[in-house]
Amino acid sequence: MKTVWTNGCFDILHRGHIEMLAYAKSLRGRLVVGIDSDQKVKRDKGIDRPFNNEEDRKAMLNSLKYVDEVVIFNTPQELEKCIKRFRPTYMVVGSDWKDKPIIGSRFAKQVKYFERVGDYSTTHILERNNDMKKKTTRTQEGISEPEAREITSQMLGDAFREHSRQMEQHLKDIHERILRLERKQK
Repeated sequence: MKTVWTNGCFDILHRGHIEMLAYAKSLRGRLVVGIDSDQKVKRDKGIDRPFNNEEDRKAMLNSLKYVDEVVIFNTPQELEKCIKRFRPTYMVVGSDWKDKPIIGSRFAKQVKYFERVGDYSTTHILERNNDMKKKTTRTQEGISEPEAREITSQMLGDAFREHSRQMEQHLKDIHERILRLERKQK
């Protein structure tokens, strides 16, 4: 059976993640996703990250129909050992990794590059949320701290619900595209 491998932080799932996972699964193999441990994310992205802990990220990925297994790694050496253990037929990485060394690629039969979808990124999502917090703080001067927290919480909740609604629609769109591709292949 073919195995497909991809890895990353997957801190806040967004359309770019979903489309890349759908593409990886479309290669007709068992999709294994490696995720950075909380410690690795902190080392690579700063002390305020990850937004979601490794167990929550793992649970979210495992809940997706595209993903067959999720493993957590803490170091580049552990990442390489994971890839060596699975010896994937395909290793799917973002196109921004072209012409760069890819850890563990020597254990995959083929590296497939996935073109980035728009400007989706967890960092951009978190920056927008931080901007919302700053605007709330500036525009609500004179109110109590608990009231400011409540307003911020409501705004973040609204933003999260909208993000979730968009993700559901993107998943439906991706599913429809995959079904169309499968029909064409028959």
